[in-house]
Amino acid sequence: MARTKLLLVVLCAFFVESTYGASPLDLNALLQERGDISTDDLRQLGDGFIAKQLNIGDPATGLMLVGVMKLDSDPGSVHAAMSRAHEFLGNSAEVGIKALNVIAEAARDDEFAAYELTKVEKEALESCELGDCRVKLTAELINYVRSLDYRAEEDAATFTSMYRQQLTEMVRNYQQSGNGALWTYRDKEEPLRVQDGFEAALEEFSNAVELFPNLIAHLVDYPNTQLESDVEEFLFWSVLDFGQRPTLTVNHVASIRPANPEFGHVVMIKNIYANHYFGGRVTLGVVLTDGALAAPGAHLLLVDQLLYDGRLNRILRAVVKRGIVNDMENRLRFIRQLIATQPDL
Repeated sequence: MARTKLLLVVLCAFFVESTYGASPLDLNALLQERGDISTDDLRQLGDGFIAKQLNIGDPATGLMLVGVMKLDSDPGSVHAAMSRAHEFLGNSAEVGIKALNVIAEAARDDEFAAYELTKVEKEALESCELGDCRVKLTAELINYVRSLDYRAEEDAATFTSMYRQQLTEMVRNYQQSGNGALWTYRDKEEPLRVQDGFEAALEEFSNAVELFPNLIAHLVDYPNTQLESDVEEFLFWSVLDFGQRPTLTVNHVASIRPANPEFGHVVMIKNIYANHYFGGRVTLGVVLTDGALAAPGAHLLLVDQLLYDGRLNRILRAVVKRGIVNDMENRLRFIRQLIATQPDL
């Protein structure tokens, strides 16, 4: 189980093993109309993959990406490969991960001990004030920032310690009382509640709400829900570089085997903190069996919905988009590598 967690963390996606047949979600139309991905594109995938932006919403306020990869292995091999993820985590830099930690069911005092304030963060904090800060923080942390001198190593270390402590408290409170414990960002003139960002991102997955209502309800009402099937869930934090600033994110992963026999294992990831860029983020991944798409064979479909923490200018948008596309491509490569090295069953 621990090894499965590690792979799910690295992939940052959710997996559905399905025999869709007639699905209320027309994936072929979605890919063709919104992603300009044709049936011919799918048939010519071979050992490669596609990672593209979907033409949905205002590009200045958010981004939805889709990744598609053909799977030559049967679902059993894919799931067996999960258990070997630990062999590759030592090379996590290959998938853009600079730091990573799976958080205990009851968060410990040292959960964020491995997080270090970067030079970029220190420079950003020097000019940080309420309503105008390049790091996403609460009002309490921003006011604390104003009392420190980041040219002094001692003050930088003091803030890092405070930041780790506040993040740990946030996670503990979330584990006990759910969305109400999540922060309100005060880095912009307009305050932004993390809970509102999650709910806004979730609205873009209306079909997922229809297909997996119990799992969606669990993420919305956590921890005050009862699920009738086996559930595995955990929190983790990671640092990834999207091209301009290393970004610390904290995420909640929940997986369930739906009662509907058409579906297998479903995993969902909800972002509950990001120190840069994101006001809300939900990631979707589906392992589709032969027949689900117009092209023959099983496929892996990843969908990543991000809402920015405000309107981004064209230049910054291009930088962030490039980093997020690279992030998706890295995960598809990782999955391909993991499956390719899976011994025959």
